[in-house]
Amino acid sequence: MTGSDGEIRGLSYQATPGMLVYRRSIAKAVLGTDDPETVGAAVADWDKFYETAEQMKAAGYYMYSGRADTARVYSNNVSAPWVKNDKTVVVDPNMMNWVDRSMEDIESGISHNVPGQWNDEWNKDMGPDSKVFCFFLPAWGLDVCIAPNVKDTAAAQDWAVCPSPQSFFWGGTWLVAANGTDNASQVRDIMLTMTADRDLLRTLAMNYGEMSNDQPLMEELAQSPDFGIELLGGQNYIGVLSDVAATVDLSNISSYDQGCVEEFQNTFGDYFNGVISLDKAKDNFEMAITERYPWLVGGGVLWP
Repeated sequence: MTGSDGEIRGLSYQATPGMLVYRRSIAKAVLGTDDPETVGAAVADWDKFYETAEQMKAAGYYMYSGRADTARVYSNNVSAPWVKNDKTVVVDPNMMNWVDRSMEDIESGISHNVPGQWNDEWNKDMGPDSKVFCFFLPAWGLDVCIAPNVKDTAAAQDWAVCPSPQSFFWGGTWLVAANGTDNASQVRDIMLTMTADRDLLRTLAMNYGEMSNDQPLMEELAQSPDFGIELLGGQNYIGVLSDVAATVDLSNISSYDQGCVEEFQNTFGDYFNGVISLDKAKDNFEMAITERYPWLVGGGVLWP
């Protein structure tokens, strides 16, 4: 993280490419195997993903929890930045693809139609009694999202990972020193320890399912036959994520991404719930985005 002057302003100990985290027992029940390579082939692209989703539906399962799970995959793969010429918000066709596909999945029963993330419904979809097959998560999602919901249950090791149908990322966590701090030396020690202490980064990977920015260390772990975590039945998740990391495209990312994606999901929520029309959802997005970024009012919003 750098300022306009090129000086470092913050550091991250995480690398956050995304993956598909799936339930082994459901894979065995529907696909006949929980083998990550076989399951990966069954979700290798969106066409295969939805072929598998139909199998899941026929067997009484949901393919994924809700529209928020896939939103990040679509928004990470837009063809241009959200804002053009510093004044016009441009809704990429891929975002409308997400809207159309999400509604179709809700109506067909492929999605469990959980309205968001970090809520009780989403957590239960990761729990031991869930019928949801998979989640789109980065490495930190293993310990932060999955593990607390299956602790001390039969589902504690009922998980494996494979690449998502399309590359994406989610995160990560940044360490930033407060301007004017009177604890500069301590802040420096914390930041260097968290980002450059290889023993610590190894511990985070082995004990907490983290992926770090230490590329040589991650390459070492990815090739290690002895590395794996209990939650995944001993699977080496770094091997999956290292390949994904090389395919993540950051060329269209901008400082407007978080705000635009959040407002887009929020304003289309009532459309997914059948409360408002598609046109009304678009109007609500235009209003929300101009309130959030008032300096963009003159440029308007362009829809595909």
